[in-house]
Amino acid sequence: MNNEFGIPVETISLFSNLECEDIEKFMKENDSLSIEKRYKLAVTVLFLIIYLNDLFLTLS
Repeated sequence: MNNEFGIPVETISLFSNLECEDIEKFMKENDSLSIEKRYKLAVTVLFLIIYLNDLFLTLS
C-alpha cells in the first residue's frame, strides 16, 4: 500500500492499531510480526484495497 498508492505508514498504523515500527519491520522482513499482528494488518490492507477500488470506480 505504501509503495503502490503512497499511503503513509502512519495511516496504515492508525487503521490497523499497530505501531509504525511494526509495519516498517514487516515491510523489511515478513516473518517479523506475530500472527495476531499479521491478521490486523491483512484486514486493514484488504479494507483499503476495497475502499480505493470503489473510490476509483466512482471517479471514472
